[in-house]
Amino acid sequence: MRCSWVIPLGVLALDQLSLERRDPTPEQTFPRLIKLLECRDCRKRQGFAAVVSRYAEMYPKINLAPFRKELVRALNDTNVEIRLFIAGAAPVAEMVGPEILLESLQPALTNSDARVQRVARGNLERAGITNVLTKIITVQ
Repeated sequence: MRCSWVIPLGVLALDQLSLERRDPTPEQTFPRLIKLLECRDCRKRQGFAAVVSRYAEMYPKINLAPFRKELVRALNDTNVEIRLFIAGAAPVAEMVGPEILLESLQPALTNSDARVQRVARGNLERAGITNVLTKIITVQ
């Protein structure tokens, strides 16, 4: 996917997410945001993951099922920050289920960056995966 046109769309999406106004058609906007996760530029993709995560939180009635494949792909991105953003959205975590979420965040639990570890643990705990989390940390 070419990303030359992405910045204006990203800015537009962030504008839509402002606290002052709500998107009147989130079900039309969300597919466009999901498409931005295909961007090859890792930094831009990371920013878009943050927007997708926030959007899923702000509009929990959006049906995420049609985007399962794209969200799971984002949960397996080579960039750990993208994984953390997507996994941090409760509606996404609920839709993909604990197994996929845990598999996605397991590398972050042993990341050399303590902040990454904390965020991953927090995401798993919010998803109710506390007992499995203890086993993974104990085993490693």
